[in-house]
Amino acid sequence: MSYTNKDPHIVATNFVEAVRVYGAPLKLRTDAGTENGVMAAIQSQIHQDETAHIYGPSTSNTRIEGLWSKMSSVIRSWLEFFDGMCAHELFHKGHQLETAALRFVFTCLIQKSLNDFGTYWNTHHITGTNDIAGGVPDVMFYSADCHSQEPTDDSLRSADEVCEQPTITGTDTLDEYLHYIMELENFNLPSSKQEGVVLYERLLYFLNQQ
Repeated sequence: MSYTNKDPHIVATNFVEAVRVYGAPLKLRTDAGTENGVMAAIQSQIHQDETAHIYGPSTSNTRIEGLWSKMSSVIRSWLEFFDGMCAHELFHKGHQLETAALRFVFTCLIQKSLNDFGTYWNTHHITGTNDIAGGVPDVMFYSADCHSQEPTDDSLRSADEVCEQPTITGTDTLDEYLHYIMELENFNLPSSKQEGVVLYERLLYFLNQQ
């Protein structure tokens, strides 16, 4: 995860990491948001074909819309949790240091929630449509023919030149400082929301001493 999903260079970094593991999709479709521009260029470069990427509204992609609707419960639980922190005045929206501490502490837990949902989604049976067969996503992906293309080393090197490694808090300086505090004080990343609140308050104490 990253502190933003709006930076096209960070979005491209996530795409390239996936390409290294799974190969480049034969066709990549995204909406026309500016955050997708670098990713679209990389996809076209890998295939040496501008038509390897197409733009289209996400609302017409029934699979993605269905996925988002199922994910809503995961997202809602986190929104309610952070609203609770605001209500108890543990977090104040717009406060820079509190936002940095919040991101640093809870990113790993949010990522785990997303990973758990991904495991569920990729191993459950989905209903087919008129033009797409149903089945279990993991089985469908790994049994499909020509579902991806192996990128060349040159294309990956070119892609890496326009990618940016994401930070957790939004700045490398804060990331490094908080990692330093974690090591100095022998703090551990949380395994639950309750542990996260405790660590958040401890790290915020050190941030406020700067």
